Amino acid sequence: VLLATTNGTRALAALAAAPAVLVGCFLNATAAAQRGHALARALSADLAFVCAGDEGGTVFALEDALAAGCLVERLLATTDTPPAALDDAAIAAWRLFQAYTLGRAPTEAVAQGFADAQHGRELAQLGFQADLAYCSQLDVSAVVPALVRAGDMLLLQPSAPDTGS
Repeated sequence: VLLATTNGTRALAALAAAPAVLVGCFLNATAAAQRGHALARALSADLAFVCAGDEGGTVFALEDALAAGCLVERLLATTDTPPAALDDAAIAAWRLFQAYTLGRAPTEAVAQGFADAQHGRELAQLGFQADLAYCSQLDVSAVVPALVRAGDMLLLQPSAPDTGS
């Protein structure tokens, strides 16, 4: 399988020199937060949530910020040792997710976020409602892809749940 997205592929390539890169989304939010936290602790490194954004990562994307907020919430709820501090972007994304989930089931909140987002509206107009509904699911997968180098190629492969690698 080849993964090619307008912004996600570029974001992953830009992170290729990082000590570790995991791919998280709504579908694997809890698993990604847990593995990211474990990996950051094992590497004595900070944990950063990087949003791909739009137009090569130069434009804010609502659905990305909402996903980052979901990951922050999962991180805070599922780790035995919470992070020392959240930066302003993490707090803003987390509060955005909390605002969307206020009075809604989390999956409904994510679906509303996609409906509000410019890219979500564009996808719906193109007939991709089923894709949006699928991507609105929370925590239905424990698979957390990790970016690895293989010669000149960058590959995604499942990270090991017990080691965070």
